[in-house]
This record gives sequence, C-alpha cells and structure tokens, in this order.
Amino acid sequence: MTKAAVRVWLNSSVMPKARRHAIGPVAVTIFAVCGFVNLSLGRASETDALQPTIVGPGEFVVGSDRGLEVWNADGTAKRTVTRKPAPHPRWVNDTTLLVVEGVDPCGEPGQPVILSKIDLQTGTTTPVAEARPIVCAMDTTELDVPRSPLRLAQELDFSIDQSGKSACLRLTDWPGVLAVFIGTDLATGSVRQILQEAPEGCRLPAGVGVQRLGVNDHCYGTSALSHPKPTRATALAFEFKGHSLFKHGVTSKSGKVAARLPEYQEETFESPSPSQRWQLLSGEIDEHDLIYRKLVLVDKRSGAVFPLPRVPGAWPSSSRPSARKVIHVPSDTLTATGESDVRWIGFDENTELLVVDQLILRPGNSAFSVQGNVAR
Repeated sequence: MTKAAVRVWLNSSVMPKARRHAIGPVAVTIFAVCGFVNLSLGRASETDALQPTIVGPGEFVVGSDRGLEVWNADGTAKRTVTRKPAPHPRWVNDTTLLVVEGVDPCGEPGQPVILSKIDLQTGTTTPVAEARPIVCAMDTTELDVPRSPLRLAQELDFSIDQSGKSACLRLTDWPGVLAVFIGTDLATGSVRQILQEAPEGCRLPAGVGVQRLGVNDHCYGTSALSHPKPTRATALAFEFKGHSLFKHGVTSKSGKVAARLPEYQEETFESPSPSQRWQLLSGEIDEHDLIYRKLVLVDKRSGAVFPLPRVPGAWPSSSRPSARKVIHVPSDTLTATGESDVRWIGFDENTELLVVDQLILRPGNSAFSVQGNVAR
C-alpha cells in the first residue's frame, strides 16, 4: 500500500438504469434532507404565470458548445446571445440563465465544475461558482483511484429552485461508485457538497459531509421561467386511457373503442401537450444497461396514432389499426432511455414542441435537431 492523494469525485448514486417513472417534479427539499441548503423544487402555480419578457411566443433557448441561441419553433435559429460555451442552460429568471461546464462524459477526471450566469439581453457571462474535486490522503492502491470523469447523467439532475436563489446539481461517474449533491447559493457563489460515500480513513475538507442518500434524494424540479397559461385546443374527439383510444359521443361499448395499443400507456409526467391536443405514449419496454421505451403520439382531434421520427425530416404517416382495432407500432419509431430529456415546451397548438434530447418534434409537421440542450 502506498500513500496517495485520492481525488474523490463529486458523484451521486446512479438512478437504477433509467429515469424513475414513479418520481416526478413534485416538491422536495433535498438540501434540507442533506442538511446543507434548503432548496424546495416544485411546479409553479399557473395563476402566477406571465409571458417571458425576452423569449417570445414560439421561441426557445438552446445552449451548447456553440454558445447560447434563441430558436424559432419552425427549427430556425433566430439569434446568437453569446458564442461562449453554454451547456445545460437553466432559467434563473426571465432574462438570466445558469449554465454548467465540466459535467460531460468526454471530460477529464479532476476537471472543475463551473457554474456561470448568462444575461439573455446582453450576452454577458458572469462566473458564479466553481466546485473543485474533493481530495483526501489515505493508503490506497492505484486501482482504488477513481478515473472516470463526472457527468450529468440526465437533464433532470440539474435544477434551480423557484425563487432563483439556489441550484442543485447531481453528478455521477460511470458506473456510479460514489455519490454527491452540489448545492450552490447563486447570490454568494458558496458551494456545499454531500458525498454519499468516502473511502475508509478519508479525511474530507471542511464543509464536505458524508451521508447515505436514498432513491428519493434527487434534484428534480421545474423551470424558474414564468410561463403563459396554456391554451386548450378545441374539438378534441378522442381520449386515451389504459391501453385504448376512445371516441367521445359513441354510446355502444364496442364502437367507443377506436383503437388499442396493448403495450403502450401514457408517459407518466409528460403525456399531454400544453394544448391537450397531443398525447405522448410509451411502451415496449426493453431493459439492458438502460431501460429503453418506444414513443408514439396520439392526435386527440383526429384519433390518429403516429410513430415518431428518429431523425430530422418530414412527419410520418399514421399507424392504422387492424381489423381487431389493434395498432402495431412500427419498429423504427423513436426510442428513449430512462436518462432521456423528454418534455413539452410551448403553450398552444402553434407553439408546442416535443423535446426528446436534441431532437425537436413539431407534431403533425416535422422534426429538427438543435444539437444542444433546450433550456429548462
């Protein structure tokens, strides 16, 4: 055994193979549980919703190594806010975003995690905080030294509270040997860390705690951006429940069922679109290193069921039910993993878009890629 300075990276316990469908953006106080920052994350009240002052209807923000950009809902880039790298943008308020660098899997072990604010009006980038690797001295062999860089396993693991005052970041190595939550005060830049587990005999720096975290300890939350109240679509003649598509106004039991999708059900948290016209379904679960699920969309106005395109291009044709009203979804429909960023943005039929990682889908129209992260 030799003396070595062991870099204990700021990781968090990996979600078991995938995003947990039983856990949603409900109110939590993860930092209160961990005992270092009280951060309550929850869904904003629609009664307090206002139209964003900088990003207008039908626009959204994309962050990447290219910089920060404002895009239109038709897939065209409207303007560049800054050309400095701006990965994983999060809304602090209607004019400011928080980005984080040093959390991508291709990075080097030991790199710092850097948080910065970007002013959407001026493009000014202001450093907020930097989290350095935790270092402790102990007896160890070379095989005990973590070599994997930190990564943001899923976009849900980086959130800002509704007040816009503090941020929660949950990082993991691969395959998730160690665990940590990073809490940041956005006003002062102070950083507190909770490490899930440290090697025996490790002497941690002041302010770094060790605590076993449970499966419900996470950073899930919703955007601090104000939203307009969604406008509901009209003439919605169909409804999906259980594994069947029902038509309204039909009295006979057999005639009421328009189609069946035996292996599909509503996405747990992102099923209806903001206008309620479109309903996202997932099914045909396949479990390997991650949990994979196929995605389809139901048009509740026409009753059509659409597979989702895997790549940018035209909108596909609908899948027709068989004589027994069963719909067989094409095998090449879009597949998501438990770590995929799947969510709706927009507030009516003209602005709503389905985000699946870097692929953006305009229901009934087309799909395009932003090659970056849509701001949350």
